[in-house]
Amino acid sequence: LDYWVYGLTLETDSPRYAQAAGVAAGGPGRVVTVNSGRRYKDFVWLREVLVVEMPGQIIPELPGMSMEGMLEKVDALLASQEANEVPALVTYRMRSLALFLHFLSSIVALCESELMVHWVQSSPEEMVQFQAQWKARQSA
Repeated sequence: LDYWVYGLTLETDSPRYAQAAGVAAGGPGRVVTVNSGRRYKDFVWLREVLVVEMPGQIIPELPGMSMEGMLEKVDALLASQEANEVPALVTYRMRSLALFLHFLSSIVALCESELMVHWVQSSPEEMVQFQAQWKARQSA
């Protein structure tokens, strides 16, 4: 496997997410789950597009692609870790991406934007098409 797919949860009571798979029944606080998961590069794309689409809005940084030096420290702490467990970098990045998504969902303008709704609810194939359409719109 050349990449890791992150399955993350977005909590929102926005009616824009009513059609998402994984929406729990009920009113406020229902949970929308990104069932198909997202690759790290999908988060990078989302952040880059949000920065362009919403100038002046604070968009937090993502965790880096690698954390040289830090991995050795984490690996030393987890030396007894079994080989089939999730690598420390992936666990760190998963937590950081969950915080990133939580921050975005806490800002109504971001959470209810067409971009965010599409990003959360789309399959990987639909995301490829959406990204191509967005790129074509920017080039025009």
